[in-house]
Amino acid sequence: MKIEEIRRIIYSGTIAEKENLMDYFKKYGNTYDKEVEVHEILINILLELNKEERILLSNIIGYPVFLRICLMPKIRHKFPLLQ
Repeated sequence: MKIEEIRRIIYSGTIAEKENLMDYFKKYGNTYDKEVEVHEILINILLELNKEERILLSNIIGYPVFLRICLMPKIRHKFPLLQ
């Protein structure tokens, strides 16, 4: 999924689109391979979003999943809400 599509869903997506986005990231952690795949995708997405967009995305995908991913050393410095 491209960053432009994620931004569109964050700001003006339908409930169904937001649920689909949430379902995709909920798969994070189901298997090691899926965890690695989703983690890398989400890191790349998060690095391109601004602070407001990150918070909006965390509301969609679920804060526990979001927090778990954001605690990784590669990106944790990007999230003032964790400080």
